[in-house]
Amino acid sequence: MNIYVPVCGRRAELRLFKHTKRLFAIIPLFLFFTLPLHAQVSGRVYKDFNVNGTWDSTATYLDQVWAGVRVEAYNNAGVLKGFALTNTQGKYSIPNVTGNLRIHFILPEHYTDGFITKSGHSSQSSIQMVNAPVSGVDLGMNLADDYCGDDPSVVVPCYVVGIGDHLTPNDALASFKYSASGTDHSQIGMPNSSIFMVGSTWGGAYQRETGSFFASAFMKRHAGFGIGGTGAIYVTKNVMNPTQSSTELYLKLSDFGINTGDDPHSIPNFQMDTINANGNPFDEVGKMSLGDLDISSDGKYLFVVNLKERKLHRIFIDVPHKPSGSITASDITSWDIPSGFDELNKGIGRPFGLCVRQNKVLLGVTCDASISKDSTDLKARIYEFEPDASTPNWNLMIEFPLNYKKGLATGERPESGKWYPWISDWYVAGLPEFMRGRPDPTVDKYIAYSMPLLSDIEFDSDGSLIVAFTDRFSHQIRFAGVDAHGEHHGTFGFDPRLGGDILRIGKCDGINWTLENNGTVCGNSTLGQNNNQGVGGGEFYIGDSNDPLGHYELSVGSLAFKPGSREILLASTDPIRPYSAGVTWLSNETGAKRRAFEVIEELNNIINNAPVYYGKASSLGDMNMICDPAPLEIGNLLWKDNNGNGIQDAGEPGLASVILHLVNSDNKTVGKDTTDINGVYAFNHFNVVDTLGVLRPNWLGPQPRTQYRILVKGKAINVAPTLVSKKKALVNTPNDLYSGSIITGGNKVAVDTTTNNGGWKIDDSVLGNVNAGSGPNQDLLDSDGILIGNDGSITVTTGGVGESNHSYDFAYCPLPKLDLVAQKATCDSITDQLKNNAKIILSNLEFAQKVGYSIGTTYTGPSFANATDLNGKTYFVLDSLAGGATATVYTVRVFNASDGCSRDVQVTIDGTICTPCKITANIQAPSIKVYHNGTLYDATDDYFTTLISTNVISAGASGLYEVVVNANANGTGGTVLNIGGTAYGSTIRVGLGKELKANSQPVKLTVRDMNKPACFETITVQADPFTIVCKDNICLPVSITKK
Repeated sequence: MNIYVPVCGRRAELRLFKHTKRLFAIIPLFLFFTLPLHAQVSGRVYKDFNVNGTWDSTATYLDQVWAGVRVEAYNNAGVLKGFALTNTQGKYSIPNVTGNLRIHFILPEHYTDGFITKSGHSSQSSIQMVNAPVSGVDLGMNLADDYCGDDPSVVVPCYVVGIGDHLTPNDALASFKYSASGTDHSQIGMPNSSIFMVGSTWGGAYQRETGSFFASAFMKRHAGFGIGGTGAIYVTKNVMNPTQSSTELYLKLSDFGINTGDDPHSIPNFQMDTINANGNPFDEVGKMSLGDLDISSDGKYLFVVNLKERKLHRIFIDVPHKPSGSITASDITSWDIPSGFDELNKGIGRPFGLCVRQNKVLLGVTCDASISKDSTDLKARIYEFEPDASTPNWNLMIEFPLNYKKGLATGERPESGKWYPWISDWYVAGLPEFMRGRPDPTVDKYIAYSMPLLSDIEFDSDGSLIVAFTDRFSHQIRFAGVDAHGEHHGTFGFDPRLGGDILRIGKCDGINWTLENNGTVCGNSTLGQNNNQGVGGGEFYIGDSNDPLGHYELSVGSLAFKPGSREILLASTDPIRPYSAGVTWLSNETGAKRRAFEVIEELNNIINNAPVYYGKASSLGDMNMICDPAPLEIGNLLWKDNNGNGIQDAGEPGLASVILHLVNSDNKTVGKDTTDINGVYAFNHFNVVDTLGVLRPNWLGPQPRTQYRILVKGKAINVAPTLVSKKKALVNTPNDLYSGSIITGGNKVAVDTTTNNGGWKIDDSVLGNVNAGSGPNQDLLDSDGILIGNDGSITVTTGGVGESNHSYDFAYCPLPKLDLVAQKATCDSITDQLKNNAKIILSNLEFAQKVGYSIGTTYTGPSFANATDLNGKTYFVLDSLAGGATATVYTVRVFNASDGCSRDVQVTIDGTICTPCKITANIQAPSIKVYHNGTLYDATDDYFTTLISTNVISAGASGLYEVVVNANANGTGGTVLNIGGTAYGSTIRVGLGKELKANSQPVKLTVRDMNKPACFETITVQADPFTIVCKDNICLPVSITKK
């Protein structure tokens, strides 16, 4: 289902959001969508026409609701927890969801979210973080064509007879404010557009980036063409400032071999302009020269209807537009317009009215019934055309007959309440009697013969079509004029009455277009029901009349629409006073007249110049809204990317009070903004003025199609690693989200990890992963900032006017936070060797996913991919670390999600000196006693005892030594002589158990540490047997050897 919303071409335009949105289709099911009773996340989606970020609904202004928009809720793991479609009131509700959620609005094609708004406003961007349950999660959307400011100007071509020979030279265009009303002509501006130069024009198109207005030539009897002839397009620069404006010929289609017809005027006698050698000016109206003119949404293309060849031409003018005279043949593309009416052999299909909307062109074609001369063959069609399609086709949107009874063009002529077939001459058999020229001037000077030409198309805010018909006859005759052959009636000539019309077409079932019927469209009826002046016996727009004057169809055939205004502007005759021309504001809800403004004053005040005006015939061309350049906004979010994945996850907070700078290509700051409490920022027409290379001076807001850099100034990265010594713990400062400190002996020492940012500090964080998202719309979720020098930076190129882009995000990944304690290595209690058991204890871990380490002041350990996974632990020990006799520096790297988001902490582990155990055992010969063991002179059982004393270095834990006989060479084994050991420094007599034989053989005694078997000393003692001579004494044969 195709969706259209108001305003054709650039009459009120915001350009498209540059991001490719998910294709959006409204399905009829949403019409039955109802809100649950207990919603958890709810809000409204609407078209924010005035981009103020607030839903507006007043008697004169209405932001349009948007049905069928899908709204999704994701948890912090990125899992879809629920979704809803907005209903016919634009409201949605997602039930049964709680906690931290990311709300994602899936925008329709060509739409962008509205302006990011600060406190007090409701609408934010299409990605919003909420904590459910919550209400008021709204989104205001912009379409590129739908912005026009509060009080735009309106420009309209004016018609005079000839080529300005009776007037001041600048009466080809008139401008006035949208708010104008009444008959005060001081409200009118006259841009410098000379009748001598441009002649008669109808179509208009405004390129807001440059302030230039384009106008296309138009065949109007009695009004001459300009210097460019029948196929000319003119440009008026700075049209919004009439006194500073200027007009010039922009191009001639004839220069490119395009036939728009030869000038049929009776030059120089425009007062008469009768059938002449050049042609029939009366008949050529609507058949040659150019019809409506419009401009593409991006401002790069003009579209114009060629009435002679019945073709649509697209002209590439670029933005800013190319200079006059520089268009080439390659800039022009042409398509034939459908000739389906011709095939019916009833009349000729006459194209004219245009509406260019996004990538589509709407074209109005009227069957003129010129062959059958039967009013029942009068029909109108509206086609839709996509010029950029691979195979462009004209798709018929709607066809409807024009044989309905309408209001009288003039009360003097009861036959004037209908449409008539097109004629080429007044003297045609079958014409009404009054068209054959009865001579009574008191009666026959009032003439009307309404011939339809669908001349303009607009969209209302709700997507309905509003179409206007100009009366061809009102362009074939003038006030006090003559017929095609030069005959006039009475002294003063004819007094013609136009009889155009305005109709409304709705898409009531969401699929098919339906023409109004008896004053009703899609169930909405006005007081025009049953007034016998429209399709089906009534008319929707009842305000297009001037009952006291007996004129019930005052439409000149041109429209203008300001989105959200609830009203349509209709160029009309007699809007207030008789014999004047101007604008009538009609309600799009009641069809009633709201107010009017007189552009061309009543004829009685300009009677001396009456022959150059058109009176109650058409005096005005196609109206055009001259809208302010649509605001262009760029920005979005700075957020704390807790898990460092570079994606905006639910529950991750924004960073408030951050100052951002917008820098142009001249490296000058042209705007600043500070993030709000949610971390949101935006550069727009409130805080940016760029004067470098501007299309127009002092452009408010970022310039379209211009490169900028968005900067967060100051390095936001902890470059130098934090040095922590033994037993110094890194802790977090309370009430400070990021900064760290070192506690040493109870004294707090600050860690320098902060960077001043104009009063704000990005502490202990680094720019997160760039463009980490994948899949549709992921650019709305990921981070774009990179570090350039000392600044976080995003390079952007803005789109066209109104192309708001809310995808420029900075993720700041918080560096891990922790407490840290280092423990040195210890010595082996048995071997006295240095053990590899140094430890680094990490505690109170936050924003920490992995850890690695290396020896030295430069980290050379594993990358994030290969580091040790902490598995969500808040306490972790790096153990089995190598120590040394001297201090060892370790660099510990704690990762939060990536190599780029990690903290290096240097820690010094004190050295450990392991002193080997050393025993010095002492035996003094006098302490040795030899015993005969009860068998005197039997040496075989003699034994001896001895006193042993020791000195020790690095004793075992027990502080005891033992004396062993017959130990192994490594000090182990053997028989312990002092069970339970003896304290170092104490003397022990061993051998009392007769273990030491006095047989002149060596006895090996081992003195060893009880806890350290490897720490020992060996003493060899040799004693002779017991003799009388040596009884109880040491005799010379005793020997002692230490080892």
